[in-house]
Amino acid sequence: MIELTYNWGKYHYERGNAYGHVAYQVESIGALQTRLKKIGYDLSWGPEMNPSGTRMMAFVDDPDGYEIELLGGP
Repeated sequence: MIELTYNWGKYHYERGNAYGHVAYQVESIGALQTRLKKIGYDLSWGPEMNPSGTRMMAFVDDPDGYEIELLGGP
């Protein structure tokens, strides 16, 4: 599943700020973080509970500087 978000109040886009971010639902943020570390990457934020306290969330940055939100289990 993919969620596209709108960058409210933004009327001119450049590479790196063309949208807010994308969010992916993953089975386990911890398992994905382990896989990322094995190839030299890590999360840029989190994991922590989302604001509603219903699931974990974290962020990782892509090579162009866009944030990718991860939603899922621990």
